[in-house]
Amino acid sequence: MEMDTSTDKKSPDLSASMTTVPEVSAYLQLLCVAMLIDNKNLENAVEASTELIEFVSKFKSRTMDDIGSRAFFFYSRAHELTNNLAVIRPRLLTAYRTAVLRHDPTGQAMLLNLLLRNYIHYKLYDQADKLVGRESNVNSTWSIVHGRFLPCHCAWLSCFPYP
Repeated sequence: MEMDTSTDKKSPDLSASMTTVPEVSAYLQLLCVAMLIDNKNLENAVEASTELIEFVSKFKSRTMDDIGSRAFFFYSRAHELTNNLAVIRPRLLTAYRTAVLRHDPTGQAMLLNLLLRNYIHYKLYDQADKLVGRESNVNSTWSIVHGRFLPCHCAWLSCFPYP
């Protein structure tokens, strides 16, 4: 039996005919950034998270809101691990303003947490107080945050019974 190993046959070019949905591409980038942070490859994580934020910011669809909020978390985390939190504060403030204008509660909650964490890291308590005082929708934003973390907190507290 002879095998035909010639390259004369035209194979279909799958990369040209297939297009990815932006949400899928952003999610895969998000997973790559998480892997880079877990593997302590922080310089590449900073670069990849910056590219991810720029990619997510190009789209204005509501389906990108949740991925965008997680992208900002990893963006902030990568910069926090490299001790560069002050560099990202203007971008976080801009993204927070955009989330407020677009009525994105998940983005508002995540970015408010990241900004408060940034301010507290640099001991800018007055600015943190002004940011929270300026927030008109604090109760609904904090309810989202509590809804996310309360079950974990209650499970943790149940490990320590009262005397």
